[in-house]
Amino acid sequence: METIRSRYKKLSVIVHPDKNMNDRERAQKAFDAIKKALEQLENEELRTGIIQLINDCKERVNTEMEAARKKLKREGRPTDVPEDDPAFFKDRVRKVCLKAFADAELRKRKADDLFAKEKQRQTEEEQKETEIAQKQKEWNEKWEDSSRTNHLVVLRMIGFEQKEALLAFVEEKLLKKHQKKT
Repeated sequence: METIRSRYKKLSVIVHPDKNMNDRERAQKAFDAIKKALEQLENEELRTGIIQLINDCKERVNTEMEAARKKLKREGRPTDVPEDDPAFFKDRVRKVCLKAFADAELRKRKADDLFAKEKQRQTEEEQKETEIAQKQKEWNEKWEDSSRTNHLVVLRMIGFEQKEALLAFVEEKLLKKHQKKT
């Protein structure tokens, strides 16, 4: 971890925005990327996952090398593969790791997008419920404030035809309204 910190310090000095006045915006982005990388590597759980991903990439390249050797051997050709060169092997592992990290980042972004969409859907649903409750409350208040004849007109409009039940309902509402006032 000390090696990582010392490399971080060297890189941060090189890309620090105060040292790169001509291209301050790019320097700030680079500085932030380096800072984020250090924070991730300081996290033990995350660092273990990163190391595991890198080891998986090395194993994948080794598997590909073995498959290429077997194919060459079946074809009767020399079994030397480009990855036998340590520099080429290292570059191939780097490329496989970059792809793996990019794929992981894409999956993370998709998951974040899905989470954000779900959160937005829930928020919209809550707003609709609030609007419905507000409209119901307003309707109830208007109902309470209207006169007896208005009750009859409204109830006839919405299809109440039983006058005795209707009158009892309206009288009950008016009685409650009168009791609240006194």
